[in-house]
Amino acid sequence: MDLDKLFGRYRFVWNRQYRRFKGEAPWSGARQNILKSLFFKYNIKDGLALDLGCGYGDKSFFLEKLGFKVFAVDISSVAIREAVKKTSKVSFICADIRDLNKVYLLRNKRFDVTLDLFTSHFLNSTQMRSYIKEIYKLSKPGGYLIMNVYAKDSETPSNIARSLSPNEVGELYSEYFKVLERLRNKFKYAKGNYTDLYVLRRNQ
Repeated sequence: MDLDKLFGRYRFVWNRQYRRFKGEAPWSGARQNILKSLFFKYNIKDGLALDLGCGYGDKSFFLEKLGFKVFAVDISSVAIREAVKKTSKVSFICADIRDLNKVYLLRNKRFDVTLDLFTSHFLNSTQMRSYIKEIYKLSKPGGYLIMNVYAKDSETPSNIARSLSPNEVGELYSEYFKVLERLRNKFKYAKGNYTDLYVLRRNQ
């Protein structure tokens, strides 16, 4: 499929969804406890944080409360308009994740932690490799990437078209990041599918 058409449709779909949500997505706050425990385990604190697929900003505001200076990106202008209405110092950006290298506010930034929770899973392999390379450039040496994807393996087959097995994650990311941990869970809002939450660290 033509990815420009896909992303145009994706933007339309998410704008429509966020209009329906009226300021609060059903999954708001759903992963804050596990993120907090992972930050404690890996001593991730303060510094710069990048929230990709931020929506209304619940994860962004959570990161801000933990002491991070936060930059947050989403493809939906509807979500971003709602997010900026809330009192915070988060820098919200409406942008396509394929174009992070073109976002002025991200130039010369190097992040301590990046969140990608069900944001990049619709990219094809070529687009994914370009995206991962850009995340690498935006991360500090030793910086963390925490991502959630639909799981795919022999034990937990997925009916989601774009799911990733641990081997596929390793093949895609190993040039730039080391996988530190994988957590398998059944996320309530993942249409009954199992998901994998990965903690990765940027290679030096």
